[in-house]
Formats: sequence, C-alpha cells, structure tokens
Amino acid sequence: MFVNVADLGSFTPGASAAPTSQSAASRRIAAREAELGGVLFDRSARRAMLTSFGRQVLPTVRRVVDVAESLADEAAAHRSQSVHLALPEGYDVHDLAGLELTGRDRGLELVLLAGKPDARARLVASDQVHAALLSRPVDEATWTVDLGLASAVQADVTHLDQLRPGRLDGRDERDERDERRTVRLLPEDDVPHVRDVAVRGAESVGPLPSQLRGSSAPGAALAAVLGSRDLVLTSRPEGGGMELQWQPLRRPSLRRGYALVTAAGGDVHALASFLDEALPAGPSSRCPPARPRTAGP
Repeated sequence: MFVNVADLGSFTPGASAAPTSQSAASRRIAAREAELGGVLFDRSARRAMLTSFGRQVLPTVRRVVDVAESLADEAAAHRSQSVHLALPEGYDVHDLAGLELTGRDRGLELVLLAGKPDARARLVASDQVHAALLSRPVDEATWTVDLGLASAVQADVTHLDQLRPGRLDGRDERDERDERRTVRLLPEDDVPHVRDVAVRGAESVGPLPSQLRGSSAPGAALAAVLGSRDLVLTSRPEGGGMELQWQPLRRPSLRRGYALVTAAGGDVHALASFLDEALPAGPSSRCPPARPRTAGP
C-alpha cells in the first residue's frame, strides 16, 4: 500500500490499486508509521508527498514487495507444476480424465503418457517423465492383477493342460495343427516374469511353447481371437472390454505386478499414495493396478 500511494501520489488511487478503500489505506499506512517510528507521508499537501523518512525507506520497501511477489509466484508455480506420468496403454478415457481432475484438485497438473512396458521403463530411466508405472514380479509389486483366459466362444479353459494337443488318430498333420489353440499374450504380459511362468507351466502340463504367442498390440490379439478358437491372456476387466468370455486361469496362477518408479529425486511415496486413491480399482480396458499388495511393507 505504501508503494502504491508513493507511486501514484494519492491515497485514493493508491487504495484503488490494492484494491481497498481510501480510509482503509490511510489506516494501514498510519499503523505502519507507528510501527516504524516515523511519518511516511506529508498529509498537509494536496498530494500525498513523501517525507524524508519515506524517501529513505521506499527502496527497501520496494525490495520487500518484490521478494514477496516472487515468493508468491514460485509457490503458485510449485502448486501447478506438471508431472509427467507414464502409464500402461489402454486405460478408459473416463478413468484418465478422472485421474487428471483429481490431480488438479490437489494442484497437480498431470501429463499422462501411455506406453508398452519397455517404453515406460526407458522414459523414466532417461528422465523423460517424472514417474512411470512399471511391470514387476508379483513379489516386488505394489499392485497386482489376476489373469485368465478369454475367448470369442465359450471355452471353459482354466488350466493350460486343457490345451494339450490330442493324438492324430489317423488325421493328417494339418488337422492336428488346426486343433492346437494358441494363447495370445498382450504386450503387457509379454514380459519375462509373466511369459516365462506361462511357458514353464505349459511345458509341465503338455501344451507346446508354440501355443503361447505374443501380440504386437491388444487389437492384434483381439483380431486373432475373433477369427479363431484361440484365447487371449488377460484380466477380467480387459476381457469384458473386448466383449470376450473370460475364465480365471487356475493352473498355473498368473498375475501382473506393478510398482511406481520415479526419476531421480522424485517423491515415490507421495505419488504412489495419490495413484492408490485416484486410479480406478477396475478400469474396463488395459492392465490396471487392481489392488494394493497386502503382504510386505
């Protein structure tokens, strides 16, 4: 208020710039004069003229005002800073919108990037994002997702040994090859700690390793399943989003695991707590962190 009145030469426009009333501005400056032990303005003149004491302290007051404004700007920038977050592909658009709105309510501007497991890992390792939800073995995960088999026709396949090819029984090799049903792996599950467990399970109960096949994208897996009796390894919400019939896989038991990883200096605990609250428990499409892990820290 002192700087405004000094610059404008009047209590009335100085008060309007605040904005406040002229009488309130006069009272505030009088209180400051009492605190500093000196008169800042000569009120006998038509204009609000600075006294010698007022001219002496004005430069210091300007510096104080500048620092206070800079502090306010920095605080506002911190509250509204953007956080680049890499997530698995395929979240429902409404879920992502809800995540962004929850962030805004907390003064957090989220920039969401979708990518496959290896792409997300590269983004956070190279500091191109502040944090990423990365695929992890279940015993290292914060969130886990149960997996099963989905198909376009009723399959009732809950064990991989049900996919063991039958004997030829006089049929030619082409008939036998057609009988072998393939399990399609989505990109999110074409990672060692899911794929290798599935391969070991297949080898132990009879299906051939060739019956487990990765897919370049969810759409490619879905197209393969719709045009055949093949199955796709997926979560229940994903199977429903693809309008497929889903069954839990009981042998071997397969789950996705996820953990939040931040770039250097990131507050992983605060952001993980935010995601725990803001991410939906069961999105309708791709690989959500379905529930926090209950065992361990």
